This record gives sequence, C-alpha cells and structure tokens, in this order.
Amino acid sequence: MKEKDREIFEQIANKITKEYGFWLVETKADNNYNLKVFIDKPDNNITISDCVKVSRQIEHELETIFDNFSLEVSSPGLTAPFKIKEQYHKNIGKEIEVLQNDGKKDKGILEKVTENFITLKISQKKEVLTKEINFENIKKAKLVLKF
Repeated sequence: MKEKDREIFEQIANKITKEYGFWLVETKADNNYNLKVFIDKPDNNITISDCVKVSRQIEHELETIFDNFSLEVSSPGLTAPFKIKEQYHKNIGKEIEVLQNDGKKDKGILEKVTENFITLKISQKKEVLTKEINFENIKKAKLVLKF
C-alpha cells in the first residue's frame, strides 16, 4: 500500500472510530490493500455490533477512494498488548503484566495512570510494594486473565 493511501486509510479510520465514541487502537495494511482496524471503548468490551457499525462506515468512505480492498474491524482481544494509554486507563484496578525494555517483568494491580508513568501494586510474599514504571521503559503490557 502506498504511504499516501495508508495515511488516508488511517485518517478515515480514526475519524469514524471517534464519531462512534470508540478508540482507534491500531490499523494494519498490506500491499494488497488488506486493511485491519482494531477498536476499543472505555466502558466495556467491543461487540460484534460495534465492529459492524464502524466497518460499514469506513467501507462506505473507502469505496470512494480505493477500487479494490478488504476491510476487517475487530477488538484487539483480551490478551493483546496495550497499544494506547486509554487502554491503561480502562484497566485501572485490574491485574496487568508489564515487560520492561531491560527484560524485567512485573505483575500487579494497575493503580494509577499519568501522562508519563503507571503505578502498580505488587504483592510479594507478605508485603505489598508500589512501583512506578515510566511509559518510556514499557516494552509490552497486557491484562492478566484469571479463570
């Protein structure tokens, strides 16, 4: 996909996602114009109905620009790493796992999210530690699923 076309696709996806009150987490596009849009929202998980609404609107706008493309709209999934700060905010009070750039891993309850860092409450044996981790030091963070 040409860089200019990629920019147009991302602008349209971002605009429509915001119109519906969702967050654009990520877009992907290959050279064959296979387009993917990953969306999330603040209050709970994305539904199939949410994906259909966004997909139809994006498709409608892209049809006027691109001749041949395929489009897929979905949530990033519960086990996918966080891509945007809004996902951290959404998961305050939940257990997350953080892999830092230096290879250190921490698992704890996400207590706070600021512009520059997150705060985890980490239970180790008989003590509870509070740890601040700067966003610049986070390689990957994701929700810990419990069954």
